[in-house]
Amino acid sequence: MQNKLGMKRLANISAIFLVIVGCSFGSAHGGTEDPGLTKVQLYTLDLINKIRLDPLSYAETLGYDRNALIAGLPWMTDAFKEGLPLCGLNADLNARAELGNSIDGSALGAEAGTAPGSDYSRIGEMGGVVSFYDFMPAEFACKIIVVNQLKQELDPNRIAKLYLLNPGFDSLGVSVRGGVQSVDGARKNAYFATMSFASSRLKPEVQVLNMVNQVRVNPMDALEYLDISLRDVLNNNWNIIYSLYSKFDPLMDSAALHGSAQNYSKHVASNGFNHAPSQDNVPLLRAVNFGYSGFAVGETVSNTVHFYENDLPLASKIFSSMLMNEINSLPWDSVLFSSDAAEAGLGLCFVPGTDYMLSVATLDVGKAVVDKMAIPVVVQVYGVVYSDRDGNGLYSPGEEAGNASVIVTRKIDGCIMKKVFTDNAGHFSLNISASQEYRIDISAGGTMVSLGALYDRNSFLPIPLPLPPSAPPE
Repeated sequence: MQNKLGMKRLANISAIFLVIVGCSFGSAHGGTEDPGLTKVQLYTLDLINKIRLDPLSYAETLGYDRNALIAGLPWMTDAFKEGLPLCGLNADLNARAELGNSIDGSALGAEAGTAPGSDYSRIGEMGGVVSFYDFMPAEFACKIIVVNQLKQELDPNRIAKLYLLNPGFDSLGVSVRGGVQSVDGARKNAYFATMSFASSRLKPEVQVLNMVNQVRVNPMDALEYLDISLRDVLNNNWNIIYSLYSKFDPLMDSAALHGSAQNYSKHVASNGFNHAPSQDNVPLLRAVNFGYSGFAVGETVSNTVHFYENDLPLASKIFSSMLMNEINSLPWDSVLFSSDAAEAGLGLCFVPGTDYMLSVATLDVGKAVVDKMAIPVVVQVYGVVYSDRDGNGLYSPGEEAGNASVIVTRKIDGCIMKKVFTDNAGHFSLNISASQEYRIDISAGGTMVSLGALYDRNSFLPIPLPLPPSAPPE
């Protein structure tokens, strides 16, 4: 029964394989505890980060040809040139991996937790089982699993999501347990491993940034989000009119600004939800400490109360609060409609209660040093794939199409330049060469949308999917 359950568990993991090492039978390594678990976790983290730091160099140690990989995987160009964000061990993901790696596998395949602090924008699991005679270090078993996964991800014909080479992941959890497995009627020692990956961005954080970019591209959409008339807005503060009739470039996600914003939200929550400005907490200086290289940072902070039942989506409440902050503060303190801002990070902190929770949301927007006269060579695209269930022509939380496939093909020669998947908030991002024509194919739940694109500047790309006949607008 144990082995059958173990194999059923592995059927849902991305990397499934069996390796037999040794030639003489020894005593079974039973039980579910590994005395070197912490050592194994650190070893696995180090191995994965070596791969992410320089994928090409590590691939060469496995016998791959560097130039062949570059030529055969053009959509991996950025990862090959710049490496990928390094992962850090995460206690919540360690616990998730441990549950996924349990003997009965009851938790494996579950979606991201509903607790706000673990509702990640991206999450995925890989793993496998290695069986053997006699003794094998757990670290060696993990290396077999990781290397096998890497080989799968370096396959040009792979269409599934990436894990080791996914730029959206920066957090990791690892679980390894010893046990036994029946192979051709014989009981073998075995290691079972699960590795849980996630983004440090939470789903509500990305949902809010989706809506921020929607109103930056078309500020009049703010009226629809707030369900308020232009007259009422202008009566509240007529200075908003200049922003409403303007257009702004989208804000690209910044790891440094996300860290800075998250840090300040925690600071506010730990200080009685007071976010009065102080000389000890200057947004730009704080962002620089997190690695930001721009010359200015704008900031808006919102406190909200969210009830667990019969309430609006958390992201909707946060975004509405920030919009009203913007309307009330103009023209002196523009953040959402800052004309010079090019990137952003939004950080949330939660204080749970019995029937509700309090949240602090900080949005930091950065102004980078940009030569506006220069012709861009590479542009960034901030995309959102969603089903417009309420029929208002805008993305709203709950409408996102998570795990949608996005393939970008260069029209002139049919070369696939990008392969990405949307996160749990429907968001994807692209870095592509400017002033070239592309075809973008989006697939989600059996629905496919294709569109042509040519960009000469950073752009926001909302992609509504057609609703099935059985799902009319709400």
